[in-house]
Amino acid sequence: MASAGVPASPWFDGGYEDAFAQARASQKLVFIDFWASWCPPCKRLEKETFPHPEVQAELSRMVSLSIDAESPTGMPLAKKHRVGGYPT
Repeated sequence: MASAGVPASPWFDGGYEDAFAQARASQKLVFIDFWASWCPPCKRLEKETFPHPEVQAELSRMVSLSIDAESPTGMPLAKKHRVGGYPT
């Protein structure tokens, strides 16, 4: 739960399959942010873009999932979605 003046995180707190199940149940789209820890544009999105209230509002309209594309669970998902660069 967000405290006063601090927006709730728009990011889904669960895994890939759970995100799609939630999206089906709530009839929402899924937004996936594939990122890598070494990626400067990824860090800029995280720091400058995603915190904007307008962006937060749009992300909250979907089931929004943030995936480290180079993690053990993220690599197969990045391959499945044909991620060729970061951020995607």
